[in-house]
Amino acid sequence: MEIIPVVPARASADSASASPWPKANPRRGLSYMDHALTFQAAFPIGTVLTDAHFDRWASQQGLYSYPEGAPKKSDAWKAMLQRRHETRTNINKAAMHPDMNAYGAGAYEIAAIPQKQGLFRVQAPHESIEQLQVARKLTSLLATKRKQINYLLQSQDWAVVPPYERVLGEELFYNVKHLERRIMLDTQEFHDQFQRLVGRLSKAVEGGKITPVDDGIKQLVAPTIVDGPLNPNEEYMC
Repeated sequence: MEIIPVVPARASADSASASPWPKANPRRGLSYMDHALTFQAAFPIGTVLTDAHFDRWASQQGLYSYPEGAPKKSDAWKAMLQRRHETRTNINKAAMHPDMNAYGAGAYEIAAIPQKQGLFRVQAPHESIEQLQVARKLTSLLATKRKQINYLLQSQDWAVVPPYERVLGEELFYNVKHLERRIMLDTQEFHDQFQRLVGRLSKAVEGGKITPVDDGIKQLVAPTIVDGPLNPNEEYMC
């Protein structure tokens, strides 16, 4: 059986021009690369951690200070929340960079868990794509707008709205419903295409037709790890 090795693309002008996607900026997240590697060592992919865990780790790394005892509406607390957001964003920029493979570490993202305030999940890039948070947020926005239009159409105020505005309101109502259906169909099609790619790569690896060189394929085909939240009192090493 012929073994087809997977060779990483060279960082050259030729490979960049042949690729349908833009080359990663070598300076993106560079100043936070060490922190991204340190964070991954403490919190491997699949870990679920609280914001308190993140704050304690960041404080140990000297990234920002945790205002012990500060009221949650105080300026000190609000400033810490901003620093937490900036720190997580900067670490993600470094952690999602292809250079992570050069350090022998797979790319990852520190993602906020929807409907679970105060919890983060360390996940591989393909998990972030598959979750389609943008599509979900857009669907939620459309649902909100549909409710607002419904309330207007059902209200007594609708009777005094000028005729041309009533036509516009009715068009918006049906356009929102149409857009919702399109998003759901497109989202499902994207998910199906993604699963087909994962299935084909998994079979190729299992059958020995592809020999992965780094963690790119491994992270793509790896099953999603379901993990519970860490004990807030649990100690960990950084």
